[in-house]
Amino acid sequence: MLARGMAIGLIVLCLSPGIADDTSMAGTEFADMDLQGAQFIRCDLREVRFERCQMGAALLTEITQAVKLSLRNCRIAQSQWSHVTLDDPKWEYSRIEGLRAYDVEFDEWQVERSELTELSLRYCDLRYLDLENCTMRDLEAEYVSIPGGRWRNVDLGDGNFEGCDFSDARFYRGSFEDCRFSNVDFSDVVLENCDIRGLVINGVSIDDLID
Repeated sequence: MLARGMAIGLIVLCLSPGIADDTSMAGTEFADMDLQGAQFIRCDLREVRFERCQMGAALLTEITQAVKLSLRNCRIAQSQWSHVTLDDPKWEYSRIEGLRAYDVEFDEWQVERSELTELSLRYCDLRYLDLENCTMRDLEAEYVSIPGGRWRNVDLGDGNFEGCDFSDARFYRGSFEDCRFSNVDFSDVVLENCDIRGLVINGVSIDDLID
């Protein structure tokens, strides 16, 4: 584990104008740090770990080396991610508000006991997603691919999904309350013990069908 002083030095390098491409932070740990407004541009984030960090208004862009990126007990607000590839990322006990993601790829994403609110995902690919005991309310997802996901006790209330692929997903004890789905692929999806009150699919209310 790197000393805090070295970690601070690395983040300053990342924020400096004229930074060289492919800045390596592989194996770095950021702990108990205020990273408000931090910018990670064309960085190598393999096995980087963030723990108990504040990351408001952070920017990640053109990140293609981010295997096993880990967030634990972090707070992220109004962050923007674009053209980012995350391979086997893991988020635990974290709170994320207002994340905007464009052309982001998550491969084997694990999220546990985290709260993700006011997320906006556009043209993203989330493969082998595994979420447990999480809140993802007010999620805006447009043309997002999430096939084969496993969702256990996840609250998706008030979400809006347009043109998304949920094929072969498994939902257990989750909530779709007041969600709206349009042009969504639900082939081979399994819902078990889920709350579907107020769910609307292609303009059709589930409540009307049940009544």
